Amino acid sequence: MMATQGADWTGYCARVAISPCAATTTYPVLPNSFMVGQQGDLGVSGYVSQPQADGAIGFTPYAMALAAGFPVALVLNAAGYYTEPTAQNVGVSLLAAQVNTNSSDPLYGTANLSGVYTDTDPRTYELSYLSYLILPTDTSGIVSTSTGYTLGAFGAYALCQGQQPVDQLGYAALPVNLASDAYEQLAKAPGAALPGSVSAFLAGCDSPTISSSGTDALASSTPMPPACDQQGPTQCTSAVSPEGTQTTTTVTASPASPIPGQATTLTATVTSATAGPQVAEAVFTPSDVSAFQPSAGVVIVTVRPTSSFTVPLTTTVPSAGVFTLTVPTTGTVTMTVSGSTASGDILPVVVSDSRNTYPGWSVSGQVSDFTTASPGPDTIISGNQLGWIPDTTSVASGVTLGNAVQAAAPGLGSAAAALASASAGSGFGTSTLGAQLSLVIPPTAVPGPYTSVLTLTAVTSAP
Repeated sequence: MMATQGADWTGYCARVAISPCAATTTYPVLPNSFMVGQQGDLGVSGYVSQPQADGAIGFTPYAMALAAGFPVALVLNAAGYYTEPTAQNVGVSLLAAQVNTNSSDPLYGTANLSGVYTDTDPRTYELSYLSYLILPTDTSGIVSTSTGYTLGAFGAYALCQGQQPVDQLGYAALPVNLASDAYEQLAKAPGAALPGSVSAFLAGCDSPTISSSGTDALASSTPMPPACDQQGPTQCTSAVSPEGTQTTTTVTASPASPIPGQATTLTATVTSATAGPQVAEAVFTPSDVSAFQPSAGVVIVTVRPTSSFTVPLTTTVPSAGVFTLTVPTTGTVTMTVSGSTASGDILPVVVSDSRNTYPGWSVSGQVSDFTTASPGPDTIISGNQLGWIPDTTSVASGVTLGNAVQAAAPGLGSAAAALASASAGSGFGTSTLGAQLSLVIPPTAVPGPYTSVLTLTAVTSAP
């Protein structure tokens, strides 16, 4: 691998680096230009991204530039647009790739990319290509139907669900046409258990480039390049950088001020909003290049994404317990007259609630008119002449006594009044209720015994 430093490419096909131009195009090299050899793609990307290599140009896979966080070249395509090697642009480009289906051709099964290089879609990136997997189609070798079954399952995963994370790594998910071609070859593996047709396979293929109906999902979702990226005198002025999530890197040294010969630990912390495999590279750049050569080390770090799921929970609460209102059925409340009033106490009323749903409850009372058997007028005393003051000897938690009702103001004849109530979630247990009664006797009332009926009503829910 080589990196060219000091070359003057300004004004030629690419805005940042090289691009496929006409065969007659020449690229002048300045007198101070030189070639620097580097070991592998990581060596090239590491060298070009160093501050002292300002102006250097390298040629590596897009994944290396993405890992180094370094700008990439926009390449001029057949439509006259400069485009980046984004996953979407590469995927659209490979929609024009074809697989050689002529079994008598020595190149049978290989891809023909000529249509990729001449595609006039403005989004294409012409330097797009694909990788191959050599597939056994019989059991004449070491492959059995069992291993062929495993190979088929792995291949189906690689073509579909396995395509989901490749974009963030600097690669591009296979478009639907290549997934279809790959299925036809994968089905030839001995023992492979795959859907019986291409359409059935694609319809169940969980790939970001294939729709749920098994058709292309790239052409309609990939954006067109901006107008300023078209070849011409006016070009886009925004910086060109690899796609992906922004990262932040901090470096610390321990100890921060070592003495000569003392080992120093350098710690680089990279933060990102997304997870997945990441290539981390440490580059040593000597201050004295005549005494020390630069070096680089690489480690692949896999950040496991966290997932949250909602799990529906259901249960059925059985209805248990009972509500009872116990009112004395024998005996009569005798009210004692004193002057123009009569008073007395109602017999104890017991409310018991053992229901497990705690709906609450209420008890109210209303009185009928007082009547006498004596003949003549003024033999009725209105129930409104009776009032009460609720009281209790014991109540369950959350039980509230009703308000006092004044006699003749009006009293308990026209409308029912609350004796006690419990809001929802309370009132569980036993409550013993009572009330002090007070009757105002009209001066026109005929002397004699008067009777009335006090009706107590229980509602088995909160008021």
